[in-house]
Amino acid sequence: MKLKILIGIIGVFVVTVIGVKLYMNSQLLPFDDEARKKAPYNMIKLSDGYTHYRHSAGDGQTVVLIHGSSTPLFMWNSIFESLAETGMNVIAYDQYGRGWSDRPDEDYNSDLFDRQLDELIKALNLQAPVDLVGVSLGAMIAANYLEHHPDNVRKIGLIAPGGYVMEVPLVFRIIQTPIIGDWFMDVFGKKLMLQPAIDAVSQVNTVPDLLERYKQMLSYQGYLTATTSLFRNFDFNRTTQSYKSVGESGKPTTVIWGSADPLAVNEPSFRHDIPQAEQNVIENGTHIIPVTHADTISEILIGFLQK
Repeated sequence: MKLKILIGIIGVFVVTVIGVKLYMNSQLLPFDDEARKKAPYNMIKLSDGYTHYRHSAGDGQTVVLIHGSSTPLFMWNSIFESLAETGMNVIAYDQYGRGWSDRPDEDYNSDLFDRQLDELIKALNLQAPVDLVGVSLGAMIAANYLEHHPDNVRKIGLIAPGGYVMEVPLVFRIIQTPIIGDWFMDVFGKKLMLQPAIDAVSQVNTVPDLLERYKQMLSYQGYLTATTSLFRNFDFNRTTQSYKSVGESGKPTTVIWGSADPLAVNEPSFRHDIPQAEQNVIENGTHIIPVTHADTISEILIGFLQK
């Protein structure tokens, strides 16, 4: 009798989750050709779908900017323009599932993001080796790319990098749980993803319409689904090995993080694994320093990349 009751409860919960997902998805706009027409920059078709990118087409050294897990390429606007003004050939792009890039129905893991970056570099005929600058998840993607394509990278910049073994926040553990995590993201996902923008708006930030842009991205289908897949399928802990590979490569490296960032790795870890890395700490900076401290980061990057 108790078993039947338990099965009934589970069945009701599963049906409720499916119902909530169908309803929430019906409230979102389809991400299709009409949606892509609203993209502010360029589109290029890669093997997993269209990638949205911005390109300065400068005559100098090529640098590719890789955003984090939530904020699309517009987070780089101020830094992009500062680097481009020096004559660098600057590219920033939206990862799959973010911004105006497609949301392929695949596992959002390091293989997907590595393939996207490698295909983008080749499709744009960028002359290797290129410089990579990534923030948060983007730092992990950059390190992973250098590990697997060392000849394609000249220098690497890691901003607010994460990925070392740390206590996984409760909210991440919830998202990683099948069914429960899906329900959680359907109900609370938008609020969760908007929080970084709300935090940035409360500080000095270089993207005045940041909150509005976030809300626009969240109004389309696929964004939250991609986020859920990312937290479930990206092997964050393996990034430690990628960072060690950066150190073993001897490639010039700069590391930038905020002293008040709870998510970035600690300095001793990088000094051990990437001994050649320049260390740059922004006092009172949080995890969103590319938005709140763009001028400082631009100055550091220009000095590092032009050295």
